Amino acid sequence: MALIERLSTMGKKHLSDELIAIAYNIEQAFIQVGAEPGKDYTYRDLFQLAQPFVLDMFKNVKGFEYSYPSDSVAKKL
Repeated sequence: MALIERLSTMGKKHLSDELIAIAYNIEQAFIQVGAEPGKDYTYRDLFQLAQPFVLDMFKNVKGFEYSYPSDSVAKKL
C-alpha cells in the first residue's frame, strides 16, 4: 500500500497538487523496486525529493496557483 493514493481530481499548475503529483511518481518508482512505505521511505522523503522538480517547474510559470490558509483573500491594491 502506497503512502500517496491516487486522487479523483487535481489542479494543473496548482503548487500543492504538482508537489503531490511528483511525490506520487517518485513513490511509484520506489514501490517498483521493492521499497516499503514507512520502512524504506516516509512522506518527508517523498516531498523532499519532489521539491527540486516542483521548484524548477514553477521558475518561469506565470499564473500558477496556490491556496491561502484563510477564508478570504484581500484584493491587490
